[in-house]
Amino acid sequence: MPTIIHDQHGFHDNLTPTPLVKETIKIIADQVSDKFPNEINLVADGTWLDSPKSYDNLKEIYLQVPRIDNFFIVGTVDKIHTYGINYPSNPDLKLFQIGTICDDYFHPYRLEWGIWSAVKLFKKYTDEELKLFYSPNIKPYICYQNKPHLHRQQLTYKLLKEGLLDKGIITLKKNPGEEFIYPELTELSVEEFIERQYYLHPNEYIDPYFEKQIPYSLGELKYWQNSFLNVVSETFANDGSTPYITEKTVKPILGLRPFIINGNYRIERQLNQRAVIIYDFLWKLGVPLEEWITDDNDKIVDNCVKVIKNLCSWSNQEIYNYYRNDLYKVCLSNRDHLIGLANDTEIKMRNIFKNFTRYSLPNQNQEFVEKNLYKLQENGINI
Repeated sequence: MPTIIHDQHGFHDNLTPTPLVKETIKIIADQVSDKFPNEINLVADGTWLDSPKSYDNLKEIYLQVPRIDNFFIVGTVDKIHTYGINYPSNPDLKLFQIGTICDDYFHPYRLEWGIWSAVKLFKKYTDEELKLFYSPNIKPYICYQNKPHLHRQQLTYKLLKEGLLDKGIITLKKNPGEEFIYPELTELSVEEFIERQYYLHPNEYIDPYFEKQIPYSLGELKYWQNSFLNVVSETFANDGSTPYITEKTVKPILGLRPFIINGNYRIERQLNQRAVIIYDFLWKLGVPLEEWITDDNDKIVDNCVKVIKNLCSWSNQEIYNYYRNDLYKVCLSNRDHLIGLANDTEIKMRNIFKNFTRYSLPNQNQEFVEKNLYKLQENGINI
């Protein structure tokens, strides 16, 4: 019986991670075919699986086969949920969730795909290139932000009000045809660092919406080498749900910098389980670890501002000494442990059914059916 691959609905083919997405789906699909040779299997990239384009593609698949026995959702590039997807109505449908699925319904096959892909794609640097250089004008913080999500605008606005914008390096893009929520904000960029390309793919520019900082490199090293704390504005705000870790969080770890996260507080817990230390040093900057453990997004933004404000009161020499004497070895250790996590993720991905085979029966769960019933009715799928 066939194993069908559904991976044509997500990111543009020219985007840097796309080849790894397709490689991942193929790796999983080959294992599925071996494990379930006598059943009809659908292996789908979870990226934008709840989009209208995906509904049409899924409908075409469903109508070509008598039924779908097993549905494998593979979380890769983006944060996804298992609800809101156009499932086939087979009452015995088995649902397998692989990768990073951002809900707590049922998720036994967790893979840190964002970390694995970022480590594989990231530009390689020498340790000497990554060190904080001493200069008369060390920037206390650096914060690269692309799309103007609310939590990013909130952070930028509060830094503006505190008079801290010009103390560090910070960027913020504006979506074409849209205005910022706060009228006082303007588009912020570092001219040499903004490009219409991603590292590794020189012809990747699509339209103005995708103009952004290079995701898998540090950009102009002169900015990185002169900046101390990386303020990571993650793609998703802090909502307390299952965290999705992107290349934004990976960047300071591979770049040998301390960092704080304007985003999901659970990222810290998840990385800490693999001995990646984020907030242990922050007591010295006025915000101890326990104050970061909150579902309150405003609190996370305020914590970031408080850390930046305290750090901006330090002298260049104090910042440099703290990095060289207290944090540099921690940063080296963080990088080693992160690379270890990426390697373990690949091993797990290539042996996904080695230790167990677990699935849910979504169409036998009344709450799940009610969440998704309108999708079936909307698209006329009933197989």
